[in-house]
Amino acid sequence: MIDKVGHFLLSDEMTKINMNFVADVCYEAMQRLQESVERERPCGLEQFGDLSTLYPALTLLPEPARSSWSSFDQFYSDAAFAEALPIVFAAHPKRIVDIGGNSGSWALACVEHDAKIQVTLVDLPGQAQAARDRLSDARHKQRISIWPADLLDPRQALPDDGDTIWMSQFLDCFSEEQILGILARVARLLPSHGWLFVLELLADRQEHAAAAYSLNATSLYFTCIANGVSRMYRSADLRRLLSSAGFEIAEQHDGLGLGHTLFRCRKRE
Repeated sequence: MIDKVGHFLLSDEMTKINMNFVADVCYEAMQRLQESVERERPCGLEQFGDLSTLYPALTLLPEPARSSWSSFDQFYSDAAFAEALPIVFAAHPKRIVDIGGNSGSWALACVEHDAKIQVTLVDLPGQAQAARDRLSDARHKQRISIWPADLLDPRQALPDDGDTIWMSQFLDCFSEEQILGILARVARLLPSHGWLFVLELLADRQEHAAAAYSLNATSLYFTCIANGVSRMYRSADLRRLLSSAGFEIAEQHDGLGLGHTLFRCRKRE
């Protein structure tokens, strides 16, 4: 007879995904947490090679780290998509630009939800190629375009034909200064009648204290492994950054999926 802890370790999907992520991505790296804080760079990332940030190298990570990272990332975002879809499509979008589209889960959900929608998925070259490979057999792949780009490089062009821009678990991958730069670029791309949707896990919008604690602790992963400069943000942080970039929040939806918050934003007149 096993106790409750044993039961969750063996049968609960969230527990298994979290444990694998910690074991395969975070555990060894956390030995260099103090150094990462002092140097403001992800020193723990060196366990995977000579890398300055994690994201350009995601498709090059060795197994099982690559699979564990992907499962962790997608498990939480994908859980919110079903509730987010009707909110986004209530605005009657025609072309969605999915910035930081990762594996293409949101793009695929959109084209399956609406028979006319066109989606452009934007991500780093490695992730863009992974999404292209994953979507190669999708039924509606002809309505999904792939656009490789680094949002931190102002020299790289971004698609400017969307009436809706979507970002899921994307802004938490950057520092506040970088977020402002990204949002400023987005504001220039978005037409005056367009909408920006931002989906994030926010520590202060959680129903349970344990969830807030876990999200705050996840900031250590960004410090030590991902990039050394970002973190899990609070709602006031994103509200301030969106406002500084010229956006106003029309709606805020909490509690989507496993605790996501969705902001619907438009450019301030």
